[in-house]
Amino acid sequence: MHTRIKRLDAAASLLLALGLVVLAGCGDVPWQLDSFSIYGDRGGRPLNYPTLMRIGAAAEAGGDPATAVSTYRRAAAVDPTVAAPFVAVGNVLLQTGEFNEAILAYHSALARDEHDREALRGLARSYLMSGKPALAGQPLA
Repeated sequence: MHTRIKRLDAAASLLLALGLVVLAGCGDVPWQLDSFSIYGDRGGRPLNYPTLMRIGAAAEAGGDPATAVSTYRRAAAVDPTVAAPFVAVGNVLLQTGEFNEAILAYHSALARDEHDREALRGLARSYLMSGKPALAGQPLA
């Protein structure tokens, strides 16, 4: 009986040691692998502006407005001088019925390029859809 307990103790110790070896080797691996992380926080390089815009467009086309808006906003943070990501945010917000947020996004785009036609049209659409048709004439003029 005493030898049996020693064998069980040895087997348990061996299993514990093997388990610790396996777990120790996984210390650097993140729990959730996200190869499409738009923030580059998983050890890779941060994504550039054109890539973020493509990911945002894909999310928008795939019917995921939340991801599209956050990705377009990340693109705007990468290159804050360009109007396109702000216009894209406005377009997505307009589609989801967030008129006031869309108006802010279009104004941000127009602050970067006051003659951006898509931003002007989007702003006019936002004013029309929000029930302020009198304000829609200014961007269209």
